[in-house]
Amino acid sequence: MAATVWVIPVFLMQSVFAIGEEFGWRGWLATRAASWGFWSLAFVSGVVWIVWHLPAATAARATGQSR
Repeated sequence: MAATVWVIPVFLMQSVFAIGEEFGWRGWLATRAASWGFWSLAFVSGVVWIVWHLPAATAARATGQSR
């Protein structure tokens, strides 16, 4: 029952982070690097995405929460 109480607050918190992340990718990185061309921007964006998510993926694997 206690876990059910946390569903909505955690969902809202994750939504805020996801929206902020999308603004970062689309609003900041893509507009400043638009002159690089598609493939260069896609590569740099992918590398930044990996570096940004690596700590969370590593933590999930270390705690056994990955699939």
